[in-house]
Amino acid sequence: MTADTVPAVRPTARRRGLSRGTVMVVGAVLVPLALTVIFNSWGPLTDESAVQMAFARVAGLTIAILSSVTIVVMTVRRRSQWPAVAGALLVASLVVAWSTMGLQSTADDLLNRLELVESVPSPGR
Repeated sequence: MTADTVPAVRPTARRRGLSRGTVMVVGAVLVPLALTVIFNSWGPLTDESAVQMAFARVAGLTIAILSSVTIVVMTVRRRSQWPAVAGALLVASLVVAWSTMGLQSTADDLLNRLELVESVPSPGR
């Protein structure tokens, strides 16, 4: 009797990269929160700290918008069904709308903080 030998086939792992959920959580929550905490004015409010906080918030909101657009691109490139693409578009449109409102409130906050800094008398003025 002869035994047929079958070559061992190794299963190959598919490289999938990042999941859409990971991109969304990191891009829309963690990075903007980290920027806000890092660039928060922990000391007295000055012109520089007010502008620094505003720029950090704008950067975080921009990253949130870019991550939501990335979610849509990832969904389309993976050739997902149309309900998944529609869901990604819905989430992206909500993030963009929320971020746009955040950008408007950031501008208002910056103006209010700069007015507050100007209204407080300093010893050197």
